[in-house]
Amino acid sequence: AVIFGIVYGISGFGLGENIGLSIIDAKKFIDKYYELYPGVKNYMDNIVKEAKEDGSVRTLFKRKRVIEELNNPNYMVRMSGERIALNTPIQGTSADIIKMAMVKIDNEITKRKLNSKMLLQIHDELIFDVVKEEKEELEELVSDIMKNVVKLKWVNAFTLFLWLIYDLYIRSYTSSIFDFISIISNLIGIYQINKLAKKKR
Repeated sequence: AVIFGIVYGISGFGLGENIGLSIIDAKKFIDKYYELYPGVKNYMDNIVKEAKEDGSVRTLFKRKRVIEELNNPNYMVRMSGERIALNTPIQGTSADIIKMAMVKIDNEITKRKLNSKMLLQIHDELIFDVVKEEKEELEELVSDIMKNVVKLKWVNAFTLFLWLIYDLYIRSYTSSIFDFISIISNLIGIYQINKLAKKKR
């Protein structure tokens, strides 16, 4: 949570409040993180700079988000716009991925004439109402689509980790309900940080 807070532009005050540090110590923590991972700071600065120039940012899949807050005369509103600019390429990309997966899952459920239903998406969580006899088939279907819905150069490591998370968090509440927690947004964030922060010391 601390690392993602920094990547999303948390202030020394905000970080201090979250982890019980003074504003000065929290600011030192943030500055030290940027010193150890200069690629992260460069990424953040470049994203905000490009957003101000273009008035928008895009996800990895080119979905555009216009950020009118960046030109607002109110300082707090502008800072909110900068946080949106930092957040969108990461969280927006994770949203793109889970939406693509949902479309494919729904198409397959219809194609196979399954009686199980995809009920709800909550952030990076999908909830299904599963017919007991279809549980194995649906587990295999969902995991396969979630692992292969996107093809990126880092997909092997991504899908391996996703599969491990899937195994850890899949839970049966009753004989007919199963809850799949994907945590895609966290994986996207980890990917962005690892890709851009080349220098550790």
